[in-house]
Amino acid sequence: MEQFTRDLLIVVVLYNSPIEDSIAIQYIIQTASKDNPLNLYIHDNSSCPVKGIDAIESNEFINLNYYHDPSNPGISRAYNKAANYAEEKGYKLLLFLDQDTNLPKDILIKYERAINQHPDIYMFAPILKTRTGEVISPCRYRFHRGFTLKHISANKPLPLKKFSPINSGLLVFVDQFKKCGGYNEKVRIDFSDFQFIERFRVFNQYFFLIDAVCIQDFSNDESDTDKLMRRFSLYCDGAKNCQKTGAGDSIVYFLITFLRSLILVRRTGNWRFFKIFYKNYLH
Repeated sequence: MEQFTRDLLIVVVLYNSPIEDSIAIQYIIQTASKDNPLNLYIHDNSSCPVKGIDAIESNEFINLNYYHDPSNPGISRAYNKAANYAEEKGYKLLLFLDQDTNLPKDILIKYERAINQHPDIYMFAPILKTRTGEVISPCRYRFHRGFTLKHISANKPLPLKKFSPINSGLLVFVDQFKKCGGYNEKVRIDFSDFQFIERFRVFNQYFFLIDAVCIQDFSNDESDTDKLMRRFSLYCDGAKNCQKTGAGDSIVYFLITFLRSLILVRRTGNWRFFKIFYKNYLH
């Protein structure tokens, strides 16, 4: 475990969440110890530095690198900057965590075990569920989007052409991250993981699904219409900026985004989602 944690850089992107409210960071604080020191990279996209950083800086068992970017460029740039930092400092592994991901206590042990048992695989991920128990990662990947699975068996390799993990909980080797070009920085949030997987699978056919379940406070559970509108604006922006290889891709992304607007209109009864679709995707 000592060599594994020495090689590992844990990356958390924060946005307007105090340290005490970040489930993922609280897990890191509770897990780090004299026998298990951890390396943590925090990319803070909040307008003002989040409260509570001093609690981590004073923790002798956490090696912290904190970076504040009030321009809020999105998670793709944050992950790329973390990868650059990891390469510069000699870390071999990156673990990406959403600030609201709840991890089981033994997940680092399971990552290490899987890496040791499968030296020919360079991407690892847990099962990720919503608070209601819906599996959101991995998902079946078709037409540049994910389709939820009712059930998935863990502790085995899965082909990246059929299945895709999402960002939180994704552990990837630094050299393979750099080899495929990292994340598409034009895609700030939505579609960022799928864009990365499409790049990564050019060089690697499989990822390994570890036998661990994480719980995610999924943003689609939001019921406030104004917040859903802001979120949908980002969704449209992501779809618009995805790399497309031809007319077929353009049609698929158009249909995906229009379908999302239709679902949101039916869900909320508010027609403004069509206006957002026009302004942020078509215009």
